Amino acid sequence: MNRHETFVQTHILSLIRPSRPCDIRLDVLAEKIGMKIKTDEFSFCYQDQKTRYVVLDSSVDDEAVLRHHLAHEICHHVATTGNAWSMRPIQLQRLEADVEKMALYLLAPTCMLDKHINRWLTYSKRDAIYLISDTFLMPFYSSAERLRLWVRDHQLQDILF
Repeated sequence: MNRHETFVQTHILSLIRPSRPCDIRLDVLAEKIGMKIKTDEFSFCYQDQKTRYVVLDSSVDDEAVLRHHLAHEICHHVATTGNAWSMRPIQLQRLEADVEKMALYLLAPTCMLDKHINRWLTYSKRDAIYLISDTFLMPFYSSAERLRLWVRDHQLQDILF
């Protein structure tokens, strides 16, 4: 396991212990870590003295996109400390890249992906991405990146696709 996946397994997924993709309930997870979910005209996050809020764009009607955004914000909440406004641009880029990887491991944990992936890899890359997207309720672009990470983590870059 890489550091992103280890962090997600240890600090986030351990709170809900999912055994199937449908068990990855981000609303329950957000509640367990003290995050409140709201909707408004656009997406943003804010924090008052006691609670961190994630506001999801009410005009987005794609549940997979909303799930991805929420997973990203959950990972921010659990994994980051300090003020992003005081970071240099390169630090902020690195932070966002790390959080994005963690969100992908949260939405499609390797242990669950492993159960399906060998069968899916008999299909085309595009079909495998669609199957990941459907199974884990992820946007296509996130599923494509998660498949790329799975291939990299299993050191299969030269064999697959």
